Amino acid sequence: MAYHTGSSTRADIYVGNGIINSDGELWKLQRKAGLEFLNKSNMQILTDVALPKYLDSTVTDLNLTPSGELVDLEAIFLELTTQLMGRMAYNVGVLNHQIRS
Repeated sequence: MAYHTGSSTRADIYVGNGIINSDGELWKLQRKAGLEFLNKSNMQILTDVALPKYLDSTVTDLNLTPSGELVDLEAIFLELTTQLMGRMAYNVGVLNHQIRS
């Protein structure tokens, strides 16, 4: 079952034409690719290998933050997600951005 997402909106600028923002044949194609990528063995690697590694790195970076300094958690989670997906989906390392403001 597919859900119609309506006509283009300003949200397209931010979320593009990904699975959340598409319908019809494009939605079917992206859903199929997602199902193949998010199979059981890939999810096992993600949860057992990749996630702990990148979480440890993130926690290490956070522990270097001086006491009382504000931390942008949105930027931290975006960085974590980008690193995980870059490695899992494309097998490339992503440059580590500064996570402290």
